[in-house]
Amino acid sequence: MRGLPKVVWVIIILLFGEVLVGPIAWLVAGRARRGPAGGSTPSEWHRNHRAEFVAPDDNPEFLQSLKAESKKDEALLKDWEADLRRREEELRRRESGEDSKD
Repeated sequence: MRGLPKVVWVIIILLFGEVLVGPIAWLVAGRARRGPAGGSTPSEWHRNHRAEFVAPDDNPEFLQSLKAESKKDEALLKDWEADLRRREEELRRRESGEDSKD
């Protein structure tokens, strides 16, 4: 009886539920629960392996990553500004060249 699939157990419980035979049969003859293969349940593992929480502003690795990201952003901004100045200068030259031809 312990090897019955859950679907059969659900049918038994639904058919005999009014008399409580199904639920009692589940408790008495239901499948025996085995522990996890590792020997401990996931909640026990989490209880035993708690990492200490470090706030982001106290984490030196996080702060270093922010500094590196900031440097990359500044370099990208400088490149964009230089490109914008170059394009504006080219546009001025074209416009002044067209004005002198007229």
